Amino acid sequence: MGVLETTAREVTHRRLWNEAVTQLPYGHILQSFEWGEFKGKYGWTPTRLLFEEDSQVRAAASVLCRQLPHFPLRVMYVPKGPLLDYGDGQLLGYVLASLEELARAQRAIFIKMDPDVRLEKDQVIGTLRARGWRSSSEQIQFRNTILIDLRHSEDELLASMKAKTRYNIRLAARRGVKVRVGGPDDLPLFHEMYAETGRRDDFIIRPFAYYQDAWGAFIEAGLACLFLAEYAGEPLAGLIAFRFGQRAWYMYGASVRSLEGKAPQSDAQSPLAVGGHSLGQRRGLHHLRHVGRSRRAERGRSAVGGLPVQGGLWRTVCASHRRLRLSCVAALLLVLHCAHAPLPRSPAGQTQAAGVLKHEGHEKFVKFAYSCYW
Repeated sequence: MGVLETTAREVTHRRLWNEAVTQLPYGHILQSFEWGEFKGKYGWTPTRLLFEEDSQVRAAASVLCRQLPHFPLRVMYVPKGPLLDYGDGQLLGYVLASLEELARAQRAIFIKMDPDVRLEKDQVIGTLRARGWRSSSEQIQFRNTILIDLRHSEDELLASMKAKTRYNIRLAARRGVKVRVGGPDDLPLFHEMYAETGRRDDFIIRPFAYYQDAWGAFIEAGLACLFLAEYAGEPLAGLIAFRFGQRAWYMYGASVRSLEGKAPQSDAQSPLAVGGHSLGQRRGLHHLRHVGRSRRAERGRSAVGGLPVQGGLWRTVCASHRRLRLSCVAALLLVLHCAHAPLPRSPAGQTQAAGVLKHEGHEKFVKFAYSCYW
């Protein structure tokens, strides 16, 4: 019996893509057809590749490509992909080679990927490094994920949590905290809470229009659900859970402190874990991924139970376009020179603005070029 040949083809049909992706290992909402369409509104162009052997889908990669403003350069990113059995070294090598070839064809400076899987096996790391891929110090998605099995009963889920978390859930229920499912009309409220959370926890958020597209489109498509925890009609906390296939992702969470002293002194987001379980029971979900920054995930501990999964970002520079990389560095040096050079003065003695630094996109390009060099 001969060795099966692996082939790659591009897919543009929504249903065909989603059905194939949900059957693969490590399927993720960021590899869905809908996510590529959403990112297409913000300067990214998706290319969706299916890898097959004897008409059987073995791997998939939704690749995002972005043209940099004012420069003939592109960057590429495979969010939470590619999807495949990472124990199959031959298949992994073929998929990586295909991604590298696509990046060269698109004249990309580099391509990045961050599959939602531990890449700790020597074989996997060896394959990546042998092909020129290396771990990136700059992460795009949160690395820490807690995987919760929703097929357990509610009592079993509570038993797997820390005692303090169980106490908070039950205390909130006794004190009158209610959890309800929100709709598109509740998104402005949730964004206000999310903005407050960002200021409090020191992370950057985007304008409401971006999240309205990200949240609203998925909610209307039945691929996301908004939960709100309220006390006496006032919002305490909320989260948005995305679903794809038989898994859900808790990616956005928010809470307020304006009711301190009035609301029950408990973790307002704790009841939402049970709400997520109820959603899973209704929609046939098997797992919930709690995505976040918590270092407890790195140490294998979580207040809500579950198993820790820690991924990471890898990237490779396109070998045939190192000249473009050097051009990028040269442009960086030019911009930095202009930034530090003495500014010319007008006859009136006033300093004139350096036009090159006023050009839209230069600040972003400096950061990008710096990351390319390193």
